[in-house]
Amino acid sequence: MLKNYLKIYTRILFKNKLFTTINVIGLAVGIVTCLLLLKYVDYQTNYDRSYTDFNQIYRVNTHVSKNNLIINETAKSFTALAPVLNADFDEVVASVRFSHETCLMDYRQKNVKINDKHILWTDNSFFDVFNLNILNGDKKDLLSRPFTTVISASTAKLFFKNENPIGKIINLNGDDYPVEVTAVFDDIPENSHIPCDFLVSMATGYSKGWASKIGNWRAANLYTYVKLKKNITPNVFENKLSSLVRKHRYNKNSEIKMRLSVMPIKDIYLKSYFKNEIKRGTGVSIERIYFLSVIAIMIMIIAWVNFINLSIAKAMTRTLEIGIKKTLGAIKTNLIQGFILESIFMSVLAFIVAIILIAISTFFIDSLSNYKFISDIWTDYSFWLQAFAFMIFGSVLVGLYPAFSLSKLPPTKALKGILPQQNLLLKKSLVAVQFIAAIGLVFGTLTIYKQLTHMKNQQLGFNASNKLIIKAPKSMNSHKLAFSNIHRFRNETSALLEINTVSASRSIPGQQVKYTSPHFKKLGQSNTATESNYHIAVIDHNFFNTYDIPLLAGKNFTPNYKNHKTDVILNEKAVHDLGFESAEKAINQTLIGQKNSTYKIIGVIKDYHQQGLKLEIHPIIYRYFLKYNYIYGHYSIALNTDNTKALIPKVKAIWQKIYPNDTFEYFFMDSYYNKQYEEEDSFMNVFFTASFITILICCMGLYGLSAYTVLQRKKETAIRKIVGASVKNIFILLFKGYLHLIVISLFIAFPISYFVLESWLANYPYRITINPFLILIAVVILISVVIITIARHTLTLAKKNPSESITSS
Repeated sequence: MLKNYLKIYTRILFKNKLFTTINVIGLAVGIVTCLLLLKYVDYQTNYDRSYTDFNQIYRVNTHVSKNNLIINETAKSFTALAPVLNADFDEVVASVRFSHETCLMDYRQKNVKINDKHILWTDNSFFDVFNLNILNGDKKDLLSRPFTTVISASTAKLFFKNENPIGKIINLNGDDYPVEVTAVFDDIPENSHIPCDFLVSMATGYSKGWASKIGNWRAANLYTYVKLKKNITPNVFENKLSSLVRKHRYNKNSEIKMRLSVMPIKDIYLKSYFKNEIKRGTGVSIERIYFLSVIAIMIMIIAWVNFINLSIAKAMTRTLEIGIKKTLGAIKTNLIQGFILESIFMSVLAFIVAIILIAISTFFIDSLSNYKFISDIWTDYSFWLQAFAFMIFGSVLVGLYPAFSLSKLPPTKALKGILPQQNLLLKKSLVAVQFIAAIGLVFGTLTIYKQLTHMKNQQLGFNASNKLIIKAPKSMNSHKLAFSNIHRFRNETSALLEINTVSASRSIPGQQVKYTSPHFKKLGQSNTATESNYHIAVIDHNFFNTYDIPLLAGKNFTPNYKNHKTDVILNEKAVHDLGFESAEKAINQTLIGQKNSTYKIIGVIKDYHQQGLKLEIHPIIYRYFLKYNYIYGHYSIALNTDNTKALIPKVKAIWQKIYPNDTFEYFFMDSYYNKQYEEEDSFMNVFFTASFITILICCMGLYGLSAYTVLQRKKETAIRKIVGASVKNIFILLFKGYLHLIVISLFIAFPISYFVLESWLANYPYRITINPFLILIAVVILISVVIITIARHTLTLAKKNPSESITSS
């Protein structure tokens, strides 16, 4: 029986090639888009779930309040916390602390140098919390000895090819940290918020004197992760942490208070709002993931709606078939079964086409995307099983209405080609659903584009053009010549004619200023005017000149500045938050910092957007190039030439002479700064793609429906032509049926879209006002698409000889 059905459906499909092509391709495009979006959502929502017992792993976060107002929330916690948890808390299976850094790694035996490898300085309890698979080496006492490291499998291959890495020495950031490879672990999956190439023993820090085994309770400087025993309630554990903080940090008169909380590791990537994240979601958040899921389902529903519409349209040509079957004895159940099987057959065919399209698209997606969400798509059998079940369920569901509607037609009406009247209402309703989705998505795309353009085109308060940025050397971070070599590099590059100024700084525009402190107020004042967490930026005397940041009052730092330990420069925001009446009145005033340290304000600069327009401007305190601190992130070079191809080799030659052990890596400030908006770019691209696909599926459906309209109204149009109607009149008459649907869709789509977009824009401190005119543009686009899509069939009908339409059945 199934074989007979397949023969019949194959004949029907080949007999109606246009209908088959439109229906299969429309459904396939919907399936492809839905599956890829859902696979991406699956990838993002499964972050950090590869660890055994991931439901028991939590990170400890720190909340800092000043006079009972939250001023800072960080992903880091106290260095003394993990040892205490391991020793004194029965609820804890294991706890580990670590710090994250990107370093220069140098395997000198083969002269392999790779910069920006992810390093975790960690305790030997790391493997008790995170069950990484050890592929090579002794599993006992890992990371217990100083100057030892455990590396990932991909890192081992990168440095050592096919050699055995165990016992090999890799130099970390120069000569002071030669670390021995003691084991190799299986790569941590890409969808983990803890990127890691090297685990280096914290005991190395003990031997160097910059880390303490017992830690301290002064500041939140390290990440702490804890694995709790099963059935331990996080809230109860948090209460015990609070008592621990009160015990070690209690100060009755202190205006600064700290509180600890825990966050499940599975929630960190998408739900964390804390500062100092190791890896923060780029282009994603839990809200956007939900939204992508809605878009995926919506596109699939639109594709199914299209399927129903075309089935109803096609039903007009099959009423005779239904009438004959009923006359020959076919019962309603047989007809329903046949229509549903036909729907499943069509869906399976579309699913096969979708798989082919995915196979083609994976090449482009894998090469263009920052995420590897699609790399395992062919081996993710659970995903395909769920996708196939979802597709079958949907095909049965969308096949039910045509099946029940057509199967109950009386044979007399079926033989005359009379369709149920409710088909017309359903068809219009389904078309309206497609129009609502299309208008909403186009309106959203235009609004997001306008917001993105607004942020990119605003005045930043500094000059980002013609700025060459070089990553600072790492091989001399702890070298006694580091400070003098910074001056040497700056002086030699400044001598080049193509260069205006050169500056060294810990952070550059586009980056978060990592070091913060709430412990600042002006002399003689018990509290600051505004409870703030002050960002502390370390710069040299050329920083403001390099970026054209204007000085509002006072003076700048000078070369070889003598009072580098006490003199500071503020931005306008810091002046305001500290309670000074103006920039001029802040000059020469004294600030009180932590432990009653004093600082003299020598200058005030105009506010600029350090981190783009996605965040409000922070209060920043600038300190001069401190001699005892050698870790600087970047050199910023202001150019007076566009011929960078000729300049870069000259700068590189100077670099290699001064820093022979470091790699030369550079980029340009304008492109780097705009990377902050990758999230919005990605979001807009999703909207644009979804809009395009929705409109494409709508076009396919409208093309088929216009053919249905032509058949349904051919005699009416013939009579109108006989009594004098022009081709234009008939085209307008046929188009009106779609125009009123567009108007209805507009009034439904606008308030829904406005509410969603207003909620999205509320996250931006510098935002646009939604322009209702944009939705009119969306409507004009949709009307144009509808006109172009239905033009062929309606104009063919309008130009047809009336006698042919009247005499044809």
